[in-house]
Amino acid sequence: MMGALLNLAKTTVEHYGYAGIFTLTFLDQFILPVPVDLVIPIATSVHLSFTKMMVGVTGGAFLGAIVGYMLGKYLGHPVAVSLFGKKTLIKGEKFIKKWGFWGVVLAGITPFPFKIVTWTTGIFEMPLKKLLLGMFLGLIPRYFIMAYAGALIIKTKFYATTEMSAIILGALQGLTEFLPISSSGHLILLEQFLKLPLAATHLEWFDI
Repeated sequence: MMGALLNLAKTTVEHYGYAGIFTLTFLDQFILPVPVDLVIPIATSVHLSFTKMMVGVTGGAFLGAIVGYMLGKYLGHPVAVSLFGKKTLIKGEKFIKKWGFWGVVLAGITPFPFKIVTWTTGIFEMPLKKLLLGMFLGLIPRYFIMAYAGALIIKTKFYATTEMSAIILGALQGLTEFLPISSSGHLILLEQFLKLPLAATHLEWFDI
């Protein structure tokens, strides 16, 4: 399922270029199930302008976050539960309630599903300007780093060995384990995206 969604996202970027990456980033802020972090490097690999691409990514992120915020504010907790699941949403709500503005920043620089943040800040009616400022300090820099690092990874293929693949997957599992996201799902997505030389059964080694 997730592999099919990732392939669809890749096809969107390859066929629709800047409009595709803008749309995916926009949707990722409130509904898209595929992390746009794994799609952004594709845009650099198909020779799109880095500057134009990041303008689209930034614009899509802010606009999508505003939509997610408004959905959370006016549709509320029950609709969010039906979309993201009660357990995941409650964890996200506790995180934002505890850390507030800095929770937005922290979520932005980690693989935390930012759609949970936009909905939750709307539900709690955090001032919209705080959400956007938190994104500017956390999420947007992360997208820039992912775009640059992803392009470098694809160009050099330094991940091509089994040993390096194990390091990458182990680091990702450790980073995402304490967050309210599917760490195993991120392993599968990264393996599919980078075409790592590990069999599917080997991913169980990292599932703790």
